[in-house]
Amino acid sequence: MMTCLCALLLAMSPPAQRSPALPGTASQDLIVIDGHKDPSKIPEWAAWEDGFATIDAWMGRDSGFNHELREALTADEFSLLEREAVAQATRRAEAIRETEQLRPDLATVDPKDVAAANRLRDRIHAIDLKYRRATLTARDRVLQSLSPGSQAVLQAWIERGKATMICEVPRSELAHWRSPE
Repeated sequence: MMTCLCALLLAMSPPAQRSPALPGTASQDLIVIDGHKDPSKIPEWAAWEDGFATIDAWMGRDSGFNHELREALTADEFSLLEREAVAQATRRAEAIRETEQLRPDLATVDPKDVAAANRLRDRIHAIDLKYRRATLTARDRVLQSLSPGSQAVLQAWIERGKATMICEVPRSELAHWRSPE
């Protein structure tokens, strides 16, 4: 199961955002997005994040996860893809680091102060969206550097990867989770 960065960021959401008892806050109902049932519901940022993570996990090794790509892409193209996968791991670590810096604010936010909690949630969302946009920029950079045939193989591999993804998203965060598509 693919773990979305959004889940980590949402776990750090202000208490007012998570509390269904407060006026103006949403229920914590979870929506399960099952890529096997409907891969079109998996956002592109999530599919590419997962693809980059898979490539990074098998860096320098041939496996059933990356063999098709190793065979279809030229050595230079696959090397570029691996470098971008490593860069993605760095981008993810940076987003986590930025979010971790908000922990003191989480500890001090008054759960009854909905406006303050929403401001903090918005800051978390901004970090999340910056990370997702960077993921999509990396996708574009990789695709632009590949031959048309290699682009088709990589895009088909990413699409098949969606079928392996299951994401749990709080109902109140579904619109945010789908962005920036």
